[in-house]
Amino acid sequence: MTEGLLSASAKDDNGVFRRLADDLLQGLLVHSDYAPLYANPAASAILGFDAPSALVEAGSLKPLFPEDVRERLASGRGQHNIRVGRHGGGAALLDLRVTEIE
Repeated sequence: MTEGLLSASAKDDNGVFRRLADDLLQGLLVHSDYAPLYANPAASAILGFDAPSALVEAGSLKPLFPEDVRERLASGRGQHNIRVGRHGGGAALLDLRVTEIE
């Protein structure tokens, strides 16, 4: 019975996280080597996508992040001011915080 309660609690936590993240004014992007796993609506708008699902389905976001920017971000945690491309053209200036999750 305890296992079922823990599982239900984890599902509730995931739902709470998604509601909070989806309502953020700041963009939130979770990725693995630039393959998006989750994006909130703000992140998708900043990067030029119509919806978070379109960003996640796009595959690799490496083309939007110039090589020199990817090298800076590879250094790990920290705050960075960077210029990235936008899907469909143009550019965005980002004040970005990098946090690694293992």
